[in-house]
Amino acid sequence: MKFSYLWLKDIIGFKETPAKLAELLTLRSFEMESVEKVGNDYALDVKITANRLTDSGSHWGLAREIAAITNAPFQEFKIKMPVAAKNFGIDIDILPSELCSRYTAQLIEIPASVASPRWLQNRLITCGLRPIDAIVDVTNYVMLETGHPLHAFDAEKIIGKQMVIRESKRNEEVTTLDGTKHVLPEGVIVIQDRDRIIDCAGIMGGENSAITQETKIILLQAAVFDPVRIYRASRSPGLASAASKLYAAGVDFSASLRALERATELLEEIARARRIGSAYDWYPEKAVWTKILFRPDYADSIIGHANGSAFYQRVFTRLGFSFKKQAGNMLVEAPPRRRDIRIEEDLIEEAARLFG
Repeated sequence: MKFSYLWLKDIIGFKETPAKLAELLTLRSFEMESVEKVGNDYALDVKITANRLTDSGSHWGLAREIAAITNAPFQEFKIKMPVAAKNFGIDIDILPSELCSRYTAQLIEIPASVASPRWLQNRLITCGLRPIDAIVDVTNYVMLETGHPLHAFDAEKIIGKQMVIRESKRNEEVTTLDGTKHVLPEGVIVIQDRDRIIDCAGIMGGENSAITQETKIILLQAAVFDPVRIYRASRSPGLASAASKLYAAGVDFSASLRALERATELLEEIARARRIGSAYDWYPEKAVWTKILFRPDYADSIIGHANGSAFYQRVFTRLGFSFKKQAGNMLVEAPPRRRDIRIEEDLIEEAARLFG
């Protein structure tokens, strides 16, 4: 996965050169495939392991990891987006609810089709993507930044002002944005309006709801679809994409509204877009933090060095974990984005790699 060196540096302001940063990541986190100069930037090709895509498969995620390694300060993006309880403008139904853990959306008026600014295009190019227009570029940019896929529908093409998220029936058909007609197997997550399928959810949008130069209003979507169903669907011919890879690994629930707000702000900034009403946020079961009892003495015996509780407290703070002291031990809570942290030995491994 390619990352922009200058983009990462903008997020946390580290001092390491591209070569030094590549060395640190290889020793403490992920194998570095290559470092390549692209214009005024450097493309860092990092081999993010499958179990870490959820938390590190993005510029914010890798910056958080670099901050933990270098002890640089890291500030989370603050969410200010107002959310509507009802009267969103589009009726959205999820049948059954396990298809989608969280669904957020914002209606946005777009005055005219414009090109994205040069700085944004350069960052996409560094990461191996081709700039297209402001809307597509912003959704791709925010996916690279947050690790959360987004999709934009032409809102006026949604027949009946209704969207139903459901599983496909065998041999249903849809033509995707790339012009390919697909005969779907049973069980693919799709979105339909009143009359037809308009999206292969988590994989690729439908041609019949695509953004064009005539589009005036978009529905911008940031949703978390079931990773198992996305993985199965993406194995079918022609149904794989950059988004499906992230979805199959598991998307961070807590990032949905943050990604939606970030994309909306960028569209307001670069395309003179205007929000229509408040955002929609369907989030019935909040993601929970994983609680694990951690024994510093036991961790010391595994690592082979007497680090002491203070060291482990610093490590967990740098990783963004929370903890409480408990009778000489610690009750550690790992955030939902760290899907790889499940048992005490996982915490010891984190401490060991930061110990060096």
